[in-house]
Amino acid sequence: MQMISVPLHSTTNSYHLGNNREVVDAKVCYTSLTKKFIGKQIQKDALLLKEGTIKGSQWHFFRSPVTGKIGATKPLLKELNRDGFKIIIHF
Repeated sequence: MQMISVPLHSTTNSYHLGNNREVVDAKVCYTSLTKKFIGKQIQKDALLLKEGTIKGSQWHFFRSPVTGKIGATKPLLKELNRDGFKIIIHF
C-alpha cells in the first residue's frame, strides 16, 4: 500500500492507496456522520472518485479497545452507500 498526497481546494490530504487504486480509511469505535470532519472526508473521497484520481474508497471500522464499540450510525452508512464506498466492519 502506498501513500499519496492530494491537494483539494485549500488543503492537502494524505491517503492510503491500495494496489487496486482504492483509498483506505480506518475508523476505531462507533462513528457518526459529522459535517465538520467525516462529512468532508466523504466529499473529498467522492470528488477523487468522480475525477478518476481513485477507483474506489474503502471505509474500515474496528472495535475500540477502550469502549468496545464498533461500526457507524445509520446516517453515516447511508452516505457511504450513496457514494458507492465499500464498508467493512471488523467484528
